[in-house]
Amino acid sequence: MKVKYLIVGQGIAGTLLSYQLHKRRQSFFIVDKGLQKACSRAGSGLINPITGRRFTVSWMFEELLRKARNTYSEMGQFLGTQILYEHPVLNVFYDREQAGKWKEKMNDPGFAELVGKPTKKFNNNGLLKDAVHTAQVNSSLHIDISNLIIYYRSWLLKNNRLKIGEFSLNDVSYNNGLYSWADIEFEKIIFCGGAADSRLQHFQDLPFKLSKGQAFIAELEEKVPDFIIKGKAFVVPIKASGLYWIGAHNNWSFDDDFPDTEAKEILSKKLTGTLNIGFQFLEPRVGIRPATKDRRPLLGRHPKLTHLYIFNGLGTKGASWAPYWSEIMADYLRMNDFEIPGDVNISRFYNS
Repeated sequence: MKVKYLIVGQGIAGTLLSYQLHKRRQSFFIVDKGLQKACSRAGSGLINPITGRRFTVSWMFEELLRKARNTYSEMGQFLGTQILYEHPVLNVFYDREQAGKWKEKMNDPGFAELVGKPTKKFNNNGLLKDAVHTAQVNSSLHIDISNLIIYYRSWLLKNNRLKIGEFSLNDVSYNNGLYSWADIEFEKIIFCGGAADSRLQHFQDLPFKLSKGQAFIAELEEKVPDFIIKGKAFVVPIKASGLYWIGAHNNWSFDDDFPDTEAKEILSKKLTGTLNIGFQFLEPRVGIRPATKDRRPLLGRHPKLTHLYIFNGLGTKGASWAPYWSEIMADYLRMNDFEIPGDVNISRFYNS
């Protein structure tokens, strides 16, 4: 088989980039390890405009939200499954100081417009534990990333565009102007391998900052109102199964990608402090997140090896960043005069 691009990795980055290339009628083939513990399948898929205790609006949020809503709606239709869910986020406050800071922040017209007016009532009925105030955020989305990757993988296999297995640059050969790996001939390689790309020799100058994120799929004793609850733990409804994603615990120092007892105990305590109902943890979700030191994604071409490209560094923002930046990356690959913005271009680490 002869294609223009060989993509290494079918997480959220490889999935969205290959879809954008498909829309542009660009030929590609993907090789992926097929790991069940891949970071993309472990994350919440939450797109939330407000972050941190200072209630900061996420970088480029309005542009990213528009692109995410359009892209995931379109991909759901393309794959014949629902991927995007419109859920308000319910912020739960446990002390009056934080609640006061939120109310003060709501005096900013721009912030208040982004948050939006409540669209429906949250019937607490004693469900929330020790809450002194709650506030809805309506400009939020929940993306079923696991469902997206599974359905898209089926489409790839059906169309002979995916191979499950290991990839190494040592197995690539060059002949008559084309590179080849296995039975695939191609012009360019794009690495979308998440945390694994931090070990690539040719991209060793990129400042990856990896973290181990852990969450659990849980069954709750009672059905929770149709909100994403941001309390001491995040409680995210999974529509397809009726279960809930509970997270997240994050470690910057770790030795492996296996679930650990400490994370389970911490999340159990956080969930107990959030809801007044019983629960059962059914399945751990663990992923190594490919963040970067400057908290910006990594897009571009190797400065010397012009057949090597990377699309990575989405960290905890994969669901919100991937639609927008995959389109930028696809246009960069397709158009010779298209430039990647400097704050996400990997040239920022080679030209400094």
